Order: sequence, then structure tokens, then C-alpha cells
Amino acid sequence: MSSEETAPPPVQSITQRLTSWLDPESAAVVTILFGLFQVLLAVPMAYIGPAEMPGFFVLPLIIGILIVLGGSLVMANERNPSRYLLQGCACSNVVSLLGAVIAFCLYCVSINNLPWEKDCDDYSSHRAACSMNYVTKYSMAILTLLLVYDAAAIIMNCILSALSVRELKTN
Repeated sequence: MSSEETAPPPVQSITQRLTSWLDPESAAVVTILFGLFQVLLAVPMAYIGPAEMPGFFVLPLIIGILIVLGGSLVMANERNPSRYLLQGCACSNVVSLLGAVIAFCLYCVSINNLPWEKDCDDYSSHRAACSMNYVTKYSMAILTLLLVYDAAAIIMNCILSALSVRELKTN
């Protein structure tokens, strides 16, 4: 019996393994969508945002625009690669990643600080308190959606930042 010895496969870094199954254009499109969802959810936040922070709707608006910008630069770099576009892509993804992490923390704090009234039944005489309870539930639903989209955007921006920084180091 003869045994053939095979060499083990070379060890790859995590960014090399990511590029083997991740298409940067698809990741950029998904990132753009997460940013657009945040921009769209800024509209209802303008009306029902937390009372202690009246300008809170600006946060998802700015973070969404940053995330869309980062994804757009990745898409532009994939179509027409250049060093300046790659530098802009890396910078915008790192900035949007930091902004998304800050927004994630602020969304968590604002969800915890929402005022809760006791549940209202159909025969309640306190209609104003019941309507505020419904507004609070609606606000919590929107903040939860923003939290989920922001968490997904953090993951995508981490991946895109790692890929663009790696590409900058190799060139």
C-alpha cells in the first residue's frame, strides 16, 4: 500500500476567506438598502420621537446618509477602480461604522427610556393616557426597526471596511 501525502491547504486570513464567498457589489447594495431604510424611518421619528430629544429624527437621517454614501462608494469602486475612490470608500465606511455604533447605543438608550403606562382596556375613561400608550408602542416598534437595521449595517460596514483597508494595504 502506498500512501500519498497531500499538503494541507494554505492558511488564509479572514478577509481572504470573506472575499471568496462575498461579492462586494452585493454587499454594497445591501448596505445601501440598510441606509435607505434608516432614512425612510427618520420621517415617522420626526413626529413620534422621544419627547426628551426633539431632534432625534436627525440621527437616523444622518446615519442613513452616511451608510448609503459608504455603500455607493464601494459600488463605484467596483465599477471603476481607482486609488482615490478606494481611499474614500475606506474612510466613508469607517466613519459610517463609527456613526452606526454610536446610533446603536443611542437607540438602545432611547428604547429603555420610553415611558410605559399600564395597559388600557376598551372601557377605560383615560383616553389620553391610552392614546399615549399606543404612541409609545409605535415609537418602540420604529426604534426596534432602527436598531435591527443599524445592527445589520454595522456588520456590513465592518466587512466592507475590512475589505477596503486590506485592498489599500495590498496596492
